[in-house]
Amino acid sequence: MNPNEFPIEEFWMGTGNLSPSAEIDENAWPTAGKWRVPPSTVQVFHKGHTPMTNTAAVISAVLSAADPRIVPGTYAVRLHTGLQLPDLVNVDSTGGSDLLSVGPSHTLSECVSQNPMTGACLSWNYSKPACSTSAQCEGVMECLAPLPADCFTKGALSDAACMNSEACAPGQAGCYCRLPHQARWKYVVAHEAGHQIQHRASGDFSDNEYGFACPPGTTPGTPQCPGRLSQFTAGGVVDPPWVADTCGCAHVKAANQEHCLQSVERSGPAQTEGFAQFYASRSWNEDGGDCTFTYYTEFLDTTCRSSNPGDCKPYTTPGGQPLVSTLPPAAVSCRQPVRWRNKQECSIVSGAGGKAGDYGTEYDWLGFFYSINRPTVATTPRVTTSDLWLVYRHACTQADAPIGAPPKPTPDMCKTRHFVWDASSTTATPFVARLPNGQAETRQVGGFVQGLDAKYAADPTTRDKARADADLFGVSADTSALP
Repeated sequence: MNPNEFPIEEFWMGTGNLSPSAEIDENAWPTAGKWRVPPSTVQVFHKGHTPMTNTAAVISAVLSAADPRIVPGTYAVRLHTGLQLPDLVNVDSTGGSDLLSVGPSHTLSECVSQNPMTGACLSWNYSKPACSTSAQCEGVMECLAPLPADCFTKGALSDAACMNSEACAPGQAGCYCRLPHQARWKYVVAHEAGHQIQHRASGDFSDNEYGFACPPGTTPGTPQCPGRLSQFTAGGVVDPPWVADTCGCAHVKAANQEHCLQSVERSGPAQTEGFAQFYASRSWNEDGGDCTFTYYTEFLDTTCRSSNPGDCKPYTTPGGQPLVSTLPPAAVSCRQPVRWRNKQECSIVSGAGGKAGDYGTEYDWLGFFYSINRPTVATTPRVTTSDLWLVYRHACTQADAPIGAPPKPTPDMCKTRHFVWDASSTTATPFVARLPNGQAETRQVGGFVQGLDAKYAADPTTRDKARADADLFGVSADTSALP
């Protein structure tokens, strides 16, 4: 065990029927003749949860969930690391084939000045509300020890002190409110584990482009291409310039704004993130019953999504529309269809100049995956987790096969693939894939429906049920909203 990856920890236990030294005090048990009678329940719990114990608990839940279908192998998990965000201070959790990284706490940050063409941030503003206890912090933020000043300069993340997520000690000066260590979010850890597990079972999709390039001759952030400048897509904006605020992430402060539960994205990223949300949900909900997904960044809607009014903040769109931003955690149903993409009239056809199936939200894909994998009625045809792996592998294999070729009995693993709903009806074009050996290769896009048809060529009942659910949840080309 590498002490740099899994810090040595000390913890203690204490309950009403344990001694102060955390040993079971059998002498305190009542007697019956010559025998000591133990209590009906010996309560043992850990009062000092840490990132390591939290992460271990989440992994245990993932492993013990029904039908996880994890490909045998060694899955590496590392704490206090992940994807370095553009501010060079905050780090997001990530999950890939080789490593599941669980990031530290976040300091709220906002880019206040960007290069108008590249999107690179020129100046950052960091929010550091002073505190002495977490009760003084808003929402789920905690009162944590201050980071060294050097952490807020470029390149400072090489210092382990910048990953500090320790609570503010009594009497400690300089403490301020930050979002807690990401191991506190059981859905975050399970989400990233879902990415890692899917990559091992289906292959590499490499479809993580969330920004949208502006039309030629226009400048990002202007009336001709409105929206927040993307820091990952040069000359582009975070959200499609034709969508409403409820279809974007401009309201998000708790994480990067490149994508969120309700944002309209290309179908591939929406599928990828929706699958990870689904995998987290199946790890924390019983098969067959209701399903609740607890989202870990803000959710924008016309009403508050929390029973605590203090968790909801007014948000006014650039056009003057008053909305409500619910602070995390925000609970949503992963069982009930919402057709968010369709309901919000996100202009996915007229504004995009494309096909509806080329765009989606991870919110809708979460519900779709959950519905086909865990139907409410036990006798309903079910797409098992193993079959989901094969659907994607078939989609990748069919994308490279001649038109009309029969499905392979054992489809290939995916290797650098973009996805849409229906590859036979799409405006997405072949793309240049950068391979691990440094070479480039032109690839066709894969279609989820082609993978579905190939996997269930001999089982039209399951195929048709999944297609119907795609319409029901708003991930297909059907753009009708719920009645």
